[in-house]
Amino acid sequence: LIQTMFKEMTGYLTSHLGYQVVEIHLPYLEEGQLAHGAVCLSEAVGKTHSRGSRLNNWLTMVNCQGQVLLSTAQHASAMELIKRGQLRQAIMQHLAWLFKQHPGLIILPPTTPFLGWEIHQDDARFGLSDGNVCWNSTRYTWLANFSGIPSVQFPIGYASAPCGSGKLPVGAMGMGQWGCEEPLLGLAKEAATYLCEVSPDGRLRPQH
Repeated sequence: LIQTMFKEMTGYLTSHLGYQVVEIHLPYLEEGQLAHGAVCLSEAVGKTHSRGSRLNNWLTMVNCQGQVLLSTAQHASAMELIKRGQLRQAIMQHLAWLFKQHPGLIILPPTTPFLGWEIHQDDARFGLSDGNVCWNSTRYTWLANFSGIPSVQFPIGYASAPCGSGKLPVGAMGMGQWGCEEPLLGLAKEAATYLCEVSPDGRLRPQH
């Protein structure tokens, strides 16, 4: 369903607004996502440790799920951090080459590959930790976070919720060259026109 809605939106961009589809190759997608996740956890360790430096146990600042993640992440070696930095550099160099080969290039994936995050009854009380869902949710977004390229996310339509009532937004994400935010904002504006005037549901608003 998400792929269908995404193709309909990109078809509108190419047929009505003059965008052109260019096939590109992005290397180290699996390795980059792994490195990005590990870097995020290492940064979380540093941030939490600095905030809880006066405590006997800085891990008490987070819930039990966070304690498992951060206590594991704190054992990353300096060599591992260096290798992740080298991978980041290789990905950024390839992106720089792509932006040079295709001036004005906007990398355009869906925001997430699934509809929302299922809420369970006891999540608010006990917290939650679903590594598989969390991992899958970053399938497309990690590239911008890891490389520092600017990005913009916008809704392209709505789909019925897998459980419960109502509809959930389906989004797309545009990523562009460093320092070139204006084309991304222009894309988001045009996508808003598509959502309001072309998408079957238009722009939905909360009932209350």
